[in-house]
Amino acid sequence: MQGLIELKNTFALQCESFEVFEEIDSTSTYLMNKAREAKGIHIVIADHQTRGRGQHERIWHSPKGQNIYLSVLIPFKKNSQQLQGLSIEVGELLIHTLQNLGIQDLTLKWPNDILCCGRKLAGILVETTRVEKESCIAIIGIGLNVNMRGAENISQPWTSLALITGQDWEREYLIIKILETLLRDL
Repeated sequence: MQGLIELKNTFALQCESFEVFEEIDSTSTYLMNKAREAKGIHIVIADHQTRGRGQHERIWHSPKGQNIYLSVLIPFKKNSQQLQGLSIEVGELLIHTLQNLGIQDLTLKWPNDILCCGRKLAGILVETTRVEKESCIAIIGIGLNVNMRGAENISQPWTSLALITGQDWEREYLIIKILETLLRDL
């Protein structure tokens, strides 16, 4: 967890806030509650989520200390209709980031899953809320299976970077790479 706290320095100048929690119900829910007052970019990372969620309120299993659970709130000078393809854009950026780290055989399962060899590696949840007539806020939630090697109660085939490569990954390094890409390219 200490490494996550040190990430604040890396992104402090680009963000209105950067918060790290050992435990939270949901990083996206937390940011949704801040959306109306947000003026800039907010980033929330958790070591564990008690109520992580995916598309259609599905449960996102979030074991402590194994994976990446992060949400980014970004204000856009666009309306929500203009952001309809944002989930796919984020998925493509995440695939590109992972490919640059040597992970291959990745596909985007419309609209929000990243698969490796047919197994779910990551999920993306994008929620928008209108602030003014031609501006809205997008909350981009990303769950990435990093060092998880076993899990109960997951109803679909899944994998993790550790299972794919046979080695543990440094979550802080991955978070830096993901955030650098998102903040640069969105």
